[in-house]
Amino acid sequence: MTNDTNDHKLETRDNNTENKASNISIFEDKDKLLSIALLVGGLLIGVGTCLVVASNWDKIPASIKLVCDFSILGWLGYGVFSSIKRDKPQIKELLIIILFLMIGASIGLIVQIFNMSGGWTNYALAWAVLSLPFVAISRLVPLNIVRLLLFFSMFRFQILKTILEFSSKHVIGFPLVTLSFLTLYYFGRKLDKKIGKYVLLPGIISKFSLPVSYLVVITGGVCWGFFNRSESLSFPSLFMHLLVFVFLIGHMYVAAKKLDIDVFTFNAVLAEIYNIFAIFSCLGNLLRTGIGLIMAGTIIMVSLYIIRKSFLNIKMKIESGAQNRNI
Repeated sequence: MTNDTNDHKLETRDNNTENKASNISIFEDKDKLLSIALLVGGLLIGVGTCLVVASNWDKIPASIKLVCDFSILGWLGYGVFSSIKRDKPQIKELLIIILFLMIGASIGLIVQIFNMSGGWTNYALAWAVLSLPFVAISRLVPLNIVRLLLFFSMFRFQILKTILEFSSKHVIGFPLVTLSFLTLYYFGRKLDKKIGKYVLLPGIISKFSLPVSYLVVITGGVCWGFFNRSESLSFPSLFMHLLVFVFLIGHMYVAAKKLDIDVFTFNAVLAEIYNIFAIFSCLGNLLRTGIGLIMAGTIIMVSLYIIRKSFLNIKMKIESGAQNRNI
């Protein structure tokens, strides 16, 4: 009888534990539903308030507008730091988004009240600078990208236009731009390793700079290797082809050292595609003759053979490393 009683008590205790666990999960679900309700309700109240203010905008004195605006900014800033202290990342991100938009609206309000001028350049600069302390601590990649685009938009693409004009006239332009983006990529990665836990911007700049460097160097190869050449084997044409191959083969070499087969394959495919373009660009009229076709075929076969041997070598090292870890 004693054993039966003990078993019954244990079963009752287990059932109570399961009931408590299920109640906890229910409360957790209720908290999530409450958070969603607060978010949706807060957004609706915010939109409704904006509509009420907009309909009576002309009747509100400028001083009251400024006081209300700065009060909202202050409370949002306090809410951001309060959510950080309480370890509420979702609330923090929501408040940072609202604060970012409010900063832009506040700048517009000040410009309107005091009849200030300056155009988009000054507006974008002020918005990007004033929102930096808050956006920098945000973990939202899209928000950091928007702020980055906002900062560069104040140049109105004048810098990009100047770079393209310089690069189309001077063959050294594309290498300089490529080197600049590679430098941003390198230092962005270095900073991201140190402060990436707190600030996303260096990592975003690094990830953005690498594909842009690919785009710039290949665009330079196409422009100077084909469109801007005065003859088949001009120096600018050969120089840009050589630069593209050095760029791609360099990345292949680094990937091979790190045994990164995906990066190696990506650069190898690009190198082979560009190799075909370079052959047609440099050989030109020779391709109409038997000698030109023989040269083109030989170059393609040799390059493919070297790439394949390198690929298999990397794969073998990866497999042997995996076997050694298992042992």
